[in-house]
Amino acid sequence: MGRQVSGADKFEIQNGKLQLIFNCTSSTGTVAEAVQEAFKNWEISKKNYDFKNPNPTSFSLLVWKETQECGIGVAKKGDKAYVVLQVPSGNMRGSFDKNVLPA
Repeated sequence: MGRQVSGADKFEIQNGKLQLIFNCTSSTGTVAEAVQEAFKNWEISKKNYDFKNPNPTSFSLLVWKETQECGIGVAKKGDKAYVVLQVPSGNMRGSFDKNVLPA
């Protein structure tokens, strides 16, 4: 794919919604490939997730049990692509044990 991650995931709150932003660079990648790469990156973060000592991560946001809807946006300019996952809530302290469950 010719893609490499250029920076880490970033969390932001925009209009009261939590956003997870992934950025990558690629000279040949398509927007679809950027979305695939973002979700692959977010899924891989499960390996490092500590269910006994939970902290907000991209993995916990993706699997948050109470989430009923989400939005995804993609922007591409030159060789940079940004994939944004937006959810109404999630990664809330004190709620991890109810919302991020081991498989």
